[in-house]
Amino acid sequence: DLGVTFKTVAERIYSFGIGGRFLFASVMAGSGNVMPSASEDMIRAIHVSVDKGETWNMAQLPPVGHEQFYSILAANDEMVFMHVDEPG
Repeated sequence: DLGVTFKTVAERIYSFGIGGRFLFASVMAGSGNVMPSASEDMIRAIHVSVDKGETWNMAQLPPVGHEQFYSILAANDEMVFMHVDEPG
């Protein structure tokens, strides 16, 4: 329908990508503060879906801060190879 209808599959997404059969979302969350006051207080974690966003699982990767990143280096239908940037 050329975008006339759409469905929200996730919220607070910093970025997303597709690799193989996997849909990835870098999801923003507070660093433990109830009300984070600045971007420095935000962390991101990777969530993964294999059913086009119907269900999500948190990847077993460390969370990253505002100056760090995740990078999908390779992916196929069975596995993903990712880089997690170190602080600093």
